[in-house]
Amino acid sequence: MAKTLMIQGTTSNVGKTTLTAGLCRILAQDGHRVTPFKPQNLASAAYVTKSGDRIGIGQAVQAEAAGIKPDGRMNPVLVKPCGVGTEVCIRGKPVPGIKKYGEMVQLMPEVLSAFRSLEEEYDIIIIEGAGAAAELNLMDRDISNMGFAKEIQTPVVIVGDIECGGVFASLYGTFGLFDDAAKKLVRGFVINRLCGDPKHLGAGPERLTGLTGIPVLGVVPKLDVHLQEEDIPGPIPRDNSLFEDKAYREHQLDLLADALHESLDMDAVYRILEEQS
Repeated sequence: MAKTLMIQGTTSNVGKTTLTAGLCRILAQDGHRVTPFKPQNLASAAYVTKSGDRIGIGQAVQAEAAGIKPDGRMNPVLVKPCGVGTEVCIRGKPVPGIKKYGEMVQLMPEVLSAFRSLEEEYDIIIIEGAGAAAELNLMDRDISNMGFAKEIQTPVVIVGDIECGGVFASLYGTFGLFDDAAKKLVRGFVINRLCGDPKHLGAGPERLTGLTGIPVLGVVPKLDVHLQEEDIPGPIPRDNSLFEDKAYREHQLDLLADALHESLDMDAVYRILEEQS
């Protein structure tokens, strides 16, 4: 049975995809069979696997970080805006008939099936949530964040972006909006994209821990690391030519892993994973 860790965020674009890729890289470097997984992704473009499956570009990057081939199971539900509507791909294949976001909850069995399949093949699964983790209007039909986390009882780390301002309030508020079952799954906070010395945060991290009982696992600096973005104008070409410069991407992933080694408490991350033994 694979060990799991889920990366959720206070909002969209806080760095969940990059953090997940970096953790996949570190764990792969440490000799683990690790795979990324994102239950549902909303993106303007898709990566096409060798078998023709469409998945989020982020999961393709994360798979590369883990040293494995992108697989349709890694992103079982992909929602792509198309003009006035959306295209929904399940395990990489377009499926008609799903027109409203609220209908996504019907796809939880598909999400769990893909996850269980990967669980049989890998030692560790690093799961990326989608958007904001505590959207009150979506919690009753969530398959992307705590809805999924509660289904599989995975430990969760919440990421906040300090560049957006109010990072302590956003982390505290996100945690506070969770129900008791969700709060029990949260194992840590990460503050992302800090410019400057972490000492400038003063007693902020300690006070956040005092208020919530949840440790801050790291303060990640704003990184000069360039990975393929998920939202680009138009689809990625069928031959995925935007992914051609493999040597460059490998170097960027190594830089990312090195930076996270310096800024994250990886011993704590491993302890969280080992809790599931």
